[in-house]
Amino acid sequence: MKKLLSLLLMFSAVSFMPAAFSVTAPPLVGAAWLATQMDQESLVILDVQEASLFSRHHLPGAVNIPFSQWRTNSESAVPGSLRKVEEYEKMLGRHGISNDHHIIITATGLQPADLSAPARVFWTLRLLGHENVSVLDGGLALYAQKRLGPIMQGSSQSRTPVEYTANPDMALLAQSDDLANAELRIDARSPEEYLGLRSGGPDERPGTVPGAINLPYSWLTEQSSSGRLRDEADIRALFRKAGIEDQDGAVHFCHTGHRASLTWFIDYAVLGNRKARLYDASMLEWARDPNREVEVKWEL
Repeated sequence: MKKLLSLLLMFSAVSFMPAAFSVTAPPLVGAAWLATQMDQESLVILDVQEASLFSRHHLPGAVNIPFSQWRTNSESAVPGSLRKVEEYEKMLGRHGISNDHHIIITATGLQPADLSAPARVFWTLRLLGHENVSVLDGGLALYAQKRLGPIMQGSSQSRTPVEYTANPDMALLAQSDDLANAELRIDARSPEEYLGLRSGGPDERPGTVPGAINLPYSWLTEQSSSGRLRDEADIRALFRKAGIEDQDGAVHFCHTGHRASLTWFIDYAVLGNRKARLYDASMLEWARDPNREVEVKWEL
């Protein structure tokens, strides 16, 4: 962490004038690509770090909407699940993000969870009907490591509020019945959780959904301390070794839909399986329901 901070803070702040050009980008973009597009007027960098981290290091012009604001809080029936559409409309509009912006989502980038958070926000934005959205591979850490431009400190840039109108498409959201009826179920949790050796909480039965295939989300980044994806060939090999080939309409789940957002994002955006869905309530909801079967693979 200290090494990252030293890299982040060695750059000085610079000002730049936006240019009025549209942005065309794939769902996953690299640091080098972003460095060439920073001055595009139609581009918004959405940083989902918590405010304390954002104030230490962020990209020029970035808008900060912490990841915690994208999901329901601990007081909801299913913490960590999708919020109401109108709440997202108000939040995006309040921060000056319009339907016409191309949104580049980033986080710190020090671990797989730092890539799962932007992937979850990507999924949410696609549910809202926002087509022009991408995730920054490797996050802020890789951008700083490559020394591609300045890193800023301080609070989020103030933007003029706008009207944001969602066009919801809930086809990417799976419910418990969808998971029960899916031909392919992908459990993105750790092997210990999948096997039933560890539970996600005191009132949550250990184990997995019967017939689910385990693909731990942390295996999909270059290393456990990285927020950068493996290359596509290696990802396809991992999917094959896990027994996932030619999947169509897989449902991804974990504990609260955070980790599974990354396996879903790879399935949907990188591998091109556009029928892949995310069950955001995941095992937190499933394992609490006495009517749902939970399979324990390793009994002690």
